[in-house]
This record gives sequence, C-alpha cells and structure tokens, in this order.
Amino acid sequence: MKTLIQILLILILPVALLILGFVSLNIRAYVLSLAVLGVIIFAITEKTSYKSLGIRIDNFSKTLIHYANFTVIGAIGLFSLAKLLGKQPLSEWWLYSHLQWAFLPISFAQEFAYRAYFQTKLQKMVNPILAVLIISFLYSGMHVLWKDSLILTMTFVAGLGWGYLWYKYPNLFLLTISHAILNFIAIYLNFFPWLITGFFNLK
Repeated sequence: MKTLIQILLILILPVALLILGFVSLNIRAYVLSLAVLGVIIFAITEKTSYKSLGIRIDNFSKTLIHYANFTVIGAIGLFSLAKLLGKQPLSEWWLYSHLQWAFLPISFAQEFAYRAYFQTKLQKMVNPILAVLIISFLYSGMHVLWKDSLILTMTFVAGLGWGYLWYKYPNLFLLTISHAILNFIAIYLNFFPWLITGFFNLK
C-alpha cells in the first residue's frame, strides 16, 4: 500500500495537476524536479541500498553488452524513423542547452525515479513483467504533457526496453548512459522540437 501511495503522489499526481490545469505548465520543470526530489527523500528515509538502486559496478562488464545492443538498435530505429517521417536534424545543435548538458541529468533523474526506485519496488509486489508494463505506461504517461501521440508511443516502447533491461541487468550507470544517448539522438533528429526552446518555458 505504501508503494502505491508513493506512486500516486510522485508519478501520477504531479502530471495530473499539470494536465488538468491546477498547476501552470510554465513551471512544469520545477514540479517534476520536486517529484524527483521526493523519490530521493523516500530512498534515503527507507535506507534503500545502493545495490538495490543499481548504483553498482560488480555487474558492469556482464551487463554492458546488453545495454549496448539495445542502445545501438534504438539508435538505428530512431534514424530510420526520422528518415521515414522526413525529419531533419537540428542545425547548430550545439547551441541548445538540452544537447549541451541537460539531457544527462534529465536521463538520470527519470531512470532513478521510474526504474531504479519504483520498478524495483513493484517487482517485489507483482509479476516483474507486469511491473515493467506499469512503469513503462507511467513513464510514457508523463510525456502526455506534450500532446504528441508519436512521442507517447516512442517513450512507451523505450520504457519497455529499459524496464526489461533493468529487471534482468540492474545497473543505473549503464541505464542512464543508454537513456542519455537515445535522448540525445531523438532531440538531435528533431522528434522533440519544443525542447529546443527550453524546457522551462514550453507551451
């Protein structure tokens, strides 16, 4: 019950408040940042072990190939989809803050909250595959803020992949790297054009 309440408060309520207009979309970054802070507080107060959160190197060499394979396949998929949809890469991409640095903490925060903390807890309560599905749905649901069915589909598929990798090979470092690489490529290929204007003032 405690885990379900945490999921409601951290993963569902903030998004619902933004969607329903109770909280201005102009401060969405701050709201979602507070949600991540809540996860960190939960993890600390519950004395969650580093290993449970995937903060480990003992399985690094054994799991690297699996994360690398998924990331390569994901990158090929993104380039192929971009070509199919006629999307053009961003020109002067290095001028945008998201591609300079922001994609790294964003990737870490999302994986820490969704997979490392909540999926790990859910896997102890329900069938692990069901936990992967639930967290992937919630992760994709967060992106409903940008009202783009393609983004919802892409994030759900990516969430399934990262969720399964986490279930089988929990390593937060490799998970974050995979997320960051694919996030960078997706932004570079212009799948998220609204991010280039800055996450803090999107409409």
